[in-house]
Amino acid sequence: MKKSIIVVGSINTDLVMRVDHLPAPGETILSADIQTAGGGKGANQAVAAARLGGNVSLIGRVGNDVYADFHLQSFTHESINTEAVAHCSDVPTGTAIILVDKHGQNSIVVSPGANALVKNPDVENAKILFKPGNILILQMEIPLETVFFAAQQAKECGMQVILNPAPAQQLPIALLKNTDVLILNETEMEIIGGRTMNDEGKLLNSIKSLLDDGVKMVILTLGAQGARFFSSHQQFYQPAFKVQTVDTTAAGDAFVGAFAVALSEDLSTTESVEFACAAGALAATQLGAQPSLPTLETINRFLVERKN
Repeated sequence: MKKSIIVVGSINTDLVMRVDHLPAPGETILSADIQTAGGGKGANQAVAAARLGGNVSLIGRVGNDVYADFHLQSFTHESINTEAVAHCSDVPTGTAIILVDKHGQNSIVVSPGANALVKNPDVENAKILFKPGNILILQMEIPLETVFFAAQQAKECGMQVILNPAPAQQLPIALLKNTDVLILNETEMEIIGGRTMNDEGKLLNSIKSLLDDGVKMVILTLGAQGARFFSSHQQFYQPAFKVQTVDTTAAGDAFVGAFAVALSEDLSTTESVEFACAAGALAATQLGAQPSLPTLETINRFLVERKN
């Protein structure tokens, strides 16, 4: 039986503006256009996994505004189970203002809104989804207490836990003990592991500490340079796929969702990381978060083309 993927995380409305360059302090600039799209790391990762054939459920909250129905309709269109998405009557849906420059680099400001109210009871009320063998995806755009509780509940049920610690903060050892796969980028590694990215020895020591704390697999995403995989018995480097970058906003979320799907289908670690890198690369070729997330057909065609 196919493993289900449960995502506990944020749901945001993304307001995306294209600009020539990211503004300096005190500088006012004009945007060529504005796009409204679904976002939030939790929602993005849920959509990413669903588009790749994952059986996905989302646990989170939306607010008391017009965007709530927009998100729920979008999730339904993506075949995501939203029975555990609750409404808040007194706060708005989370919102992110995203500036994307001509090189595809971005700056993001997030107002959490309803995401700040995703609490332990939201997870407890959805425990019917927590079954042995299923996969839980977590990020850090909801309260840390809820992230820890969800991971703990999942491990008690015999699930695998994927943690994407973004936005980065120091992680309690108790959370790491309940994490099977830690997926983080260079910035997040600098914050969680100390300033290690420019020193290979220090980086490897930081990775070893994470593994010693209980994490089974650490995946370090390197953007245009690919990804590195670490476990107690395996290390390897996955080169990046070269693409024309338009917007990197959801590349990391595409990677996480794709890796979860690969894990749910029992692909090898090398196959899973390659698949996830392809998803991240393709997401970077389109503007916006959820609009950029690729389908399974697109990734498979992309991989075939790159191998021929």
